[in-house]
Amino acid sequence: MAGDVYLVSDFNPDMRICQYMRLDYFLSLLASKKYYVRTKFDFEDEREYRLPLKQMLPIHLALKEIDNETSERENARMTAKIKAHWENRYIHTSCWSKQTHENILMWQAYASKLGVCVCSTVRNFCTALNLDSYDIFCGDIAYEGYNFYQDDTRFNKSKEFDGEQEFRFYFLSEKEEKGDRDCEELRKPFEIPVNITEMIDKVIISPYISGRASVELCNILHERYGLRAEPSKIQLKKQ
Repeated sequence: MAGDVYLVSDFNPDMRICQYMRLDYFLSLLASKKYYVRTKFDFEDEREYRLPLKQMLPIHLALKEIDNETSERENARMTAKIKAHWENRYIHTSCWSKQTHENILMWQAYASKLGVCVCSTVRNFCTALNLDSYDIFCGDIAYEGYNFYQDDTRFNKSKEFDGEQEFRFYFLSEKEEKGDRDCEELRKPFEIPVNITEMIDKVIISPYISGRASVELCNILHERYGLRAEPSKIQLKKQ
């Protein structure tokens, strides 16, 4: 770790976090020893880069007349928020969950049938990465929806996603911090060298992987990579 880490909310750096991922992605992580990071623009949630215009309008009492100066000031502020949110669409982002227990809906949404849940802490994740070219901004996600009165929409999402209990990491290069976000290179996903055993505290195998295969996978992860792994505690009906 060489870059700086900035905390945008009050939390314990040793807080446990986890990330659900597909098995092919996880095996690629082990083989390459590089952590893959996408931009917000690659996410399914459109609000990550396009704010809902109606919700961004300021609230005024019914029938109250607004003077031109106030109207122009509020329109300029709203326009600036929408523009900034759009310009941040290529910020490289890593999403984790603060949940300390397995969540079947998270398995289904982010790991598919063949997947794992990687357990770590905020501190271990940051220190395991080789951040020569990037600084990290990290903090809790608030699920307040979007509105005119928010100061920063980067750590906010719609209430429909509150079951994720997300903790988010943003990776900013020197060019991005200087405002140069038009570079084509910065719009692509990238890989960061990572110390696997330092980052990963434990690996949980998907409940959709059969018992025998799950145990064998745990043994391989321990013997070949020195990782602690265990089968899911969720019991599903065999198909």
